Amino acid sequence: MRTNRNLYVALTIVLLIFGLILAFGGCGKNPGLTDPPTKNTPPETALSIPNHDLYMGTIITNRFSINGGDVGYHKDYISLFVGLAYITVEKLEIKMYRDSAFSVWALPYDNVVASLKRFSQYGGLGGASQTSEIMTDIYIPPKVTYYFEVKVSVSLADSRSFLSIKVDDLVLEEFKPGNPPKRDTAIFISLDTSPASYSVSGGTTNAPGPVLVVSATGQQDVEFRSMGFKFDGSNIYTLLKFTVWDGGEKIGEGVFAGFQKFTRVNFIRAFKIHGESYKFIRVYYDISPTGIGFPAKPGDTVAVNFDGDHPENTVGVGLVTADIIHPTSPSTNVSNIVIK
Repeated sequence: MRTNRNLYVALTIVLLIFGLILAFGGCGKNPGLTDPPTKNTPPETALSIPNHDLYMGTIITNRFSINGGDVGYHKDYISLFVGLAYITVEKLEIKMYRDSAFSVWALPYDNVVASLKRFSQYGGLGGASQTSEIMTDIYIPPKVTYYFEVKVSVSLADSRSFLSIKVDDLVLEEFKPGNPPKRDTAIFISLDTSPASYSVSGGTTNAPGPVLVVSATGQQDVEFRSMGFKFDGSNIYTLLKFTVWDGGEKIGEGVFAGFQKFTRVNFIRAFKIHGESYKFIRVYYDISPTGIGFPAKPGDTVAVNFDGDHPENTVGVGLVTADIIHPTSPSTNVSNIVIK
């Protein structure tokens, strides 16, 4: 009788242990069972910076990550709510990376997915829900995690300053293949500033020319690969060449050959403009020396304009639809420089 009772207790203990193992998955998952689909709940990341951390030159950084879930997700804009008082923010950028070390760009050509430039509130607390200057749709593939970095640069602040930034609505929709942004992208070139007519000596290099505004409308980024220019001075041979700059980087140069007053500059490095955003580029002149044997002479004038008469020379490419886009802008009208 005691033997049977001991056997019964031992068998009961074994069955209990086996049941616990099954309950907690210790023997592996039943191959006939599957986990429920992962639901992607995007974070609502917020930056709220105490007054004592806000001063001129402050740079605030916050990071978060989003996983694409089972089907992948996309969003065609980023929604920001900015609350601020007695402060000027020079720039707010959101960057996207493929790795948790924040070193590998999520895109081959850039990693900035949203950017706001210079906004201020000089009185009491104020704020506005804003849609940032977004690149294209943000795509996060299934089962992949992307890493986001929010960086804020403060240019003016004092003891009263307050700043709170909330990023939400980043990824809320399931990714639907074959559903690109609307094809409503357009590009425009206009004159931002042109130096008032001034005099330079023959042989001058890097004489300041016009600043052009290159802009794009629509839901996708545009990569600019070339731009058309025309010569509007008095003597085409006075200009040895002109160069085109994106900030501190030279992206192209052009010459006007023979009597041809139109030329196309193929950019050394194509530059990108976010949809609903713009970029400034600057033109500089290299002037021929004057004197015996040289074509330039005192009184010659030089002016290089964007050429709106030949839109085929200005080429942008939609980075989602791959459409070739030409501008509809008229030619600019810059001031001459005069050779003395």
